[in-house]
Amino acid sequence: MKLMSMVLIGLLLCVSTPKADDRIEFYADAAMSSCMVTDVAPGLVRIHMFQTGTLPADAVIFGARIPSCWVGSTWLGDVFATSVGGMGTQSDFGVVLNYQACLEPPVYLGYMNFFTSGQGLSCCAYPAHPTIEDDVLGVRECGTDFTYRPLAARPAIINGNASCLCELPLSIVETTWGHVKALYR
Repeated sequence: MKLMSMVLIGLLLCVSTPKADDRIEFYADAAMSSCMVTDVAPGLVRIHMFQTGTLPADAVIFGARIPSCWVGSTWLGDVFATSVGGMGTQSDFGVVLNYQACLEPPVYLGYMNFFTSGQGLSCCAYPAHPTIEDDVLGVRECGTDFTYRPLAARPAIINGNASCLCELPLSIVETTWGHVKALYR
């Protein structure tokens, strides 16, 4: 019984949760300046992919299915960044990128190309999500063997407006009023 309890405790300690700052993020541009994607006329749209946070990594896996609110869009293909080896795959189950080296975030992964009809609904969130086959949204920490840590996702917003901003909430740190006053002395 003691052995079973120790094994259970060991397994619970091995389960990791995503840190708030380790994410897959989608943007409208490669400079990470806007997560608002415009789809008001038929044409080519790119969504840029990044691994952000603090965890140095050598691989990432996530899903990238088109949300149903992005009406009339068709995935054309991906262009993966040379910094991650330029090699990756996207299939029905997700995106798998094995970096050529251990990389510090933010890591530019590349971009997804879509042809759109210009009929995307307002405030349509397009986040990364777990893969269909393996149910994984994760990053492989450098030097580990096929163990993926969970990631959070920051979506791109298709046809966003003031009611659906895609900015992340500000982090909150508990402190005292005296500590805050001391910052400005």
